[in-house]
Amino acid sequence: MGGNSISSELAEYIDYSVDVATVSAFVQQRGKISSSTFPFLFHNFTNSADNLKTYRISRLLAGDGSSINTYEAPDANKNRWQNWQNRVKLKYNNGVNQLYLNVLYDLCNKTYTVF
Repeated sequence: MGGNSISSELAEYIDYSVDVATVSAFVQQRGKISSSTFPFLFHNFTNSADNLKTYRISRLLAGDGSSINTYEAPDANKNRWQNWQNRVKLKYNNGVNQLYLNVLYDLCNKTYTVF
């Protein structure tokens, strides 16, 4: 997915055909994906790389971090929410849910990696 809306991404993916799925159908189908699917695919894909390229015997990794804002859902897991509020200085009075993602990108092999 790029940075566009779901409807724009779906339309672009199938070259703006009239047979595009509705956003509702896409979201419903996406909801059926297990939460363990993407970590499984990520680890199996990156671990399957043979003959990793290096630069003068070293792997070149570029690191970056990004903040991901999520919706406020304190009732979803009340204990977790309260623990999070106690540890994080809130930016707004009503709270903010934010995930921080640290990523390492292997420049020679053009893959993301975790340690």
